Amino acid sequence: MTEDESVSKYNERVLEIANDLLLLGEKILESKIIRKVLRSLPRKSDTKVTAIEEAQDITTLKLNELFESLLTFEMAMLDRESKKGKGIAFKSAYDQETTANQSGNEANQDDSIALLTKQFSKMTRKFKSLNTAGRT
Repeated sequence: MTEDESVSKYNERVLEIANDLLLLGEKILESKIIRKVLRSLPRKSDTKVTAIEEAQDITTLKLNELFESLLTFEMAMLDRESKKGKGIAFKSAYDQETTANQSGNEANQDDSIALLTKQFSKMTRKFKSLNTAGRT
């Protein structure tokens, strides 16, 4: 199977080869075809191959069950890739919103600093008046 080939196209190709061999009088066990299919899958499918080998008895696994499982895996991978692209677009919109919020936060910070300075000035005046009142 090539990297850009879909599971359904690969399924058609494998079945065509198996049928051609059957027509030529060569009977191949389904478990042998399954092992060859699993071996021929691209690297991106290594996790699925390992899961199938560990969870299923390859001698009793049917070829159509294998391809159904691979098709489900392919659809999940494509869905994950499409969501990954959406996340990037969402992130950039979020960055723009954050920039707008930052300017609003800076204005709030300026107001807070002005209020704090005003309160600090009042406190220092009170302490000065207490100190001068205590001396007399």
